[in-house]
Amino acid sequence: MDPILCAPDDIPEIRGIMDDINMGNWDAPSVLMLITQGAGDFLEGTSPHRSLGAGDGIMITEYVRTHSRQYCTADTQTEYRRHPYLSHILAAVPWLVEGYYRLEGRFNGKPVTDNCSTIPEGKLALDLPRAYTSAFPSDRLTCLATAQPMARTRKR
Repeated sequence: MDPILCAPDDIPEIRGIMDDINMGNWDAPSVLMLITQGAGDFLEGTSPHRSLGAGDGIMITEYVRTHSRQYCTADTQTEYRRHPYLSHILAAVPWLVEGYYRLEGRFNGKPVTDNCSTIPEGKLALDLPRAYTSAFPSDRLTCLATAQPMARTRKR
């Protein structure tokens, strides 16, 4: 029997994949950005964290706003939308619709817009404890609270 680690991101291969897809680990894109953020974490079965705030069940709203503002600072034309009652998956619907019309507008010569000047400040994730970045934060927090690996095993 192998012991199960505290969280999936304790496995180096998984941590590597998570680092590869983390927006904050990459330079600002050189193309136009349309970022649509859900903040209806309750639809995904998660609740807003008392100090980290709301999210969409996957992303924390404050950090997405920070990334959006960083893109603006790097001269990436960025349009940011926050939908308070949509989850991560449901926020894809307005993103697809608006994205379609934005692309169509570009092909028809319409000017690009951005709302960089109106995106509220967010928080930086640089000092965020790993407990909050785990794919399964409740397991991770339990593991950290006990200060030892969880006593679970997996059958071979």
